[in-house]
Parts: sequence; structure tokens; C-alpha cells
Amino acid sequence: DDTSKLLLPTQVKSGYFTNAVDIAAGESHSLVLNSDGTVVGWGQNNNGQIGNGCFLYNCSSVLYPTPIQNVNNIVAISAGYAHSLALKNDGTIWGWGASGAGQLGEAIMNISNVYSERPNPSKIVELSNLKAISTKGSYNLAIDTDGKLIEWGNGIIIPKQIPEFMNALSISAGSSGFSYGVKGHVLKPDGTLWQLYINDIPPKQVPVLKNVVAVASGNQTASLAVVNTGDVLGTSVTPTPCISPSPTPVQGPQPFLDLPWNYSGKGQNLDTSALAINTIFDLSYPFTSIGLSGPETAVDNK
Repeated sequence: DDTSKLLLPTQVKSGYFTNAVDIAAGESHSLVLNSDGTVVGWGQNNNGQIGNGCFLYNCSSVLYPTPIQNVNNIVAISAGYAHSLALKNDGTIWGWGASGAGQLGEAIMNISNVYSERPNPSKIVELSNLKAISTKGSYNLAIDTDGKLIEWGNGIIIPKQIPEFMNALSISAGSSGFSYGVKGHVLKPDGTLWQLYINDIPPKQVPVLKNVVAVASGNQTASLAVVNTGDVLGTSVTPTPCISPSPTPVQGPQPFLDLPWNYSGKGQNLDTSALAINTIFDLSYPFTSIGLSGPETAVDNK
């Protein structure tokens, strides 16, 4: 029942984790995807982001990993600031949580004429035949089976196609505030990396990056990319979207912001290395060296 902040990497154990294959972290809630297609969630639930039917500020946070009902055959998950998305094996997307910025598709209005939440998982009817999803803040990106790129949320109520991309390979949604003009990144099959901008500015290629195999857009000012050599490169986003910043190799292993987080700087899975903290901290701060004092373990009540 200890809800104090943890300053060390902490293993979360639960009987509901049945061979976990993916993780996603929102502002204050977490999701785990099991190999059998079920999803487990815990954390803050004031917007219904845990999907247990409760929302608004009279709902208690879910302190222990809890199965999310009525979602199955899930192949991918993603968590925004206060909403959650799940991609099913039939290409449909299911969402729950906050919907005030269109992050769950067509807005639902309540009797007070304000946007309401979806406390239970429901299908986003405007979307189908999808193969990849990414969300951050209240902004979402998806790729359909033809490689077309689709966006919604952050004021875009009805999902729409971004016409410049007909063969997107991988995506990473950016910060909900779009404080620095960049709202996400797209990786093409040829290894080129492209930045998505606000205010209808056309996407631009990051010219100094070649042979990119993975990308992750950071909160506020930073992003990371992995090239085919396994090297991780990081950059701070420029406030002027007409100029692409120059990426700088990230040396490892080095923890971040005096947080004892350790990653090698080699490898292709950003979500389980640097990006696990990039969703919370601003990577534009300098890295510092500090040793690990050993992992801690959190155990649920199951």
C-alpha cells in the first residue's frame, strides 16, 4: 500500500502477468499486454484510463495490477496522458479513458455539453484494418495495413489520413502540448526518418539520419533513434520546425538525471530502454553517472 515515489527501477510482480510481452505508461497509469492477448492496468483512474467502469475524481486509483475486462485478442497497447488504446488482431482499435480532445475518436457529449470520458473499453468505430498504434499526451498515430498514416486527438475529433505517407513502417507520437512544433516521427521502409509538425506544416525528413530501425518521440524537447548498427542517437527538438536538429550519439551505459536507470546504448527496443523514462522526463537535460544500488520489487495483492 506504499504509494510513495520510487527512485529506483522496481520490478512489479502480479499473478495477472501471464508472460507479459509489452508495456505502456501514461502520465500516471500503466498497462501490460500478456501473450494471451489480455491487458492488465493500474494507476490513476480519474478519467477512466484503467477501464474498470469508474471515472471522475470520486474514483480511487487502482493500486494493484488489475485485468481490464472486455478486451481480448490484443496485439499492441499504448497509453496517453489519461487514455488508453489497444489494437486487436482483427485490426480494430479499442479505447478508454479521457476523450475531451478527440483522443478516442468522435467526441461523446454529455448533458452538460462538455466532453465526457469513456470508463469502459469501446471500439473506435472510425478506424479499421490497422497494424500499429502510438499515443502520447492526447495525440494518436496509427498505420493501416496498406501503410497509410492516420492521426487523431489533440483537437482532431475524427481520425484523418496524413497524405504524405503511403508506406509508413513505424511511428511514434509526440508530446500532447507540441510545445516545440514537432508532434511525432515516422519511419519509412528505406530507413529514412521524418518529423510531423503542427499547423499543417508539411512533414520533413531528418537528413542527417540514415538506416534508422526504431524511433521514439519524447516529451517536450527530445527524441531518440536507433540505426542499423545498434547505436542510439538523441536530439533536442528545435522550436523552428523548418530546421532539423543534429542528432548526437547517446553513450551508454549511463543513467539519467541522477536516476539509477541503466541502458546499454545498443539495441533496437527503445520502449524497454531509454524510452521507459522518456515518457516522464525531459531527455534534454544532461546525463550523469551514478551507480545502481540494486532493484526493488513491488508485489500486488493477488
